[in-house]
Amino acid sequence: LVPLYVTEIAEDRIRGTLGSFFILFINMGTLVCFIAGTYMSYHVTSYVLILLPILFLVCFIRLPETPQHLIKCNKIEAAEGALKFLRGYTTSPEHLEQLKEEMSRLMSTIAIRGKEGESGEDSSIRLTDFAPFATKKALLIGMVLVTLNQFSGCFALINYTAHIFAEAGSNLDPNVSAMVVGAIQLAGSYVSTMVVDRCKRKVLYIVSSFGSAIGLGMMGVHAYLAVSGFDVSKISWLPVASLSFVIFIASVGILPLTFVILSEILPQKLRSFGGSLCTTFLWVVSFIVVKYFPVMVEVLGMHGCMWTFAGCCLFGVLFNAFFVPETRGKSIDEITLAMESRSKAT
Repeated sequence: LVPLYVTEIAEDRIRGTLGSFFILFINMGTLVCFIAGTYMSYHVTSYVLILLPILFLVCFIRLPETPQHLIKCNKIEAAEGALKFLRGYTTSPEHLEQLKEEMSRLMSTIAIRGKEGESGEDSSIRLTDFAPFATKKALLIGMVLVTLNQFSGCFALINYTAHIFAEAGSNLDPNVSAMVVGAIQLAGSYVSTMVVDRCKRKVLYIVSSFGSAIGLGMMGVHAYLAVSGFDVSKISWLPVASLSFVIFIASVGILPLTFVILSEILPQKLRSFGGSLCTTFLWVVSFIVVKYFPVMVEVLGMHGCMWTFAGCCLFGVLFNAFFVPETRGKSIDEITLAMESRSKAT
C-alpha cells in the first residue's frame, strides 16, 4: 500500500520521484541485509533489523490520511489539515490561495465521481465497480506490468548471482558478489529517482526494457558459445558485465516504474484493492520464476533462459509503446478521466 499512499499525497511534479523511492529503499534494505548477513550472525542480524519495522510504525502512525479519502468521507476540515501538513502550507495569503485551489480541484473531481456512482459514504467494492472498460484496462495493464517485472529475469539472476559469477570464472566470494549486485541495484534505483520526473515514463521504461534485452541476449550468447564447445576464456568477463548492466538498467526503469505506473492508472475506489491484487500476483509470479529457474536451465539451457527473458523484455517494449498511457506531468484525476474518456471513445 505504500506506493498507493505516496501517489495520493504527492504533488504531480514529484510523484514519480517519490514513487521510485519505494524501490530505492527496498534495494537499500536488501544491500544492508547482504552486508549484515556477511559480518553478523543470523540471530544478531534479525535482532538489529527488527528495529526498522518498529521505527516505521512509530513514524507512519503520525501521518495523516490522504486528502482524497477524507473528502470522500465528507471530512473537509481534516482534508484541509492534511494538505497543510503534506504541502507545508502556512497562513500566508499565497499558501492559503494554493490550498483553496487544490481543495477545489479535489472536491470537483470527487464530486464528478460521486455522480458516476462512487459514493463517499459507501466505500465497499462491488462487482459492478469492475464493469467500466477503463477499470478492466487498468487492471490488465497492471497485471502485465508486474508479470514483465518478474520475467525480466532480474529476481532470478539476483538469487543465482553466485552461480553465474562462478560459471564465468570469477573468484569472488558469494557474499561479496551478492553485495556487488546489491550495490549495482541501489545505484540504478538512485538514478531512477533522478530521471523519472524528467523523462517520459514510456520512454524510460522502453529504454530500460530494450537495454535489459540486450544484456540478457549477450549473456545468452556467451552461454551458447560455452556449451557449443567454443573457447570463451577471452570473454569470460562478458556474463559478469552483462549481468551488472541488466541489474543496473532494469533498476532504472522496469523495476521501479512498474509500481509508479500501477498506482497512477488504477481508479481511486479500486486503487487499494487493485494495487494489492497486482502486488500479490507479482509475488506469485516471482515465486514461480525463482523456484523453477533451475528447471528452466535444465530444459532450455542457460542460453535459452536468457533469450526467453530477453524476449519478454522486447515484448515489454511493444506493450508499453502501444498500450500503457503516458502519466508524467499529469494529475491522478487527469489520468483517470483520460482513461475513462478514451474508453468511451472506443
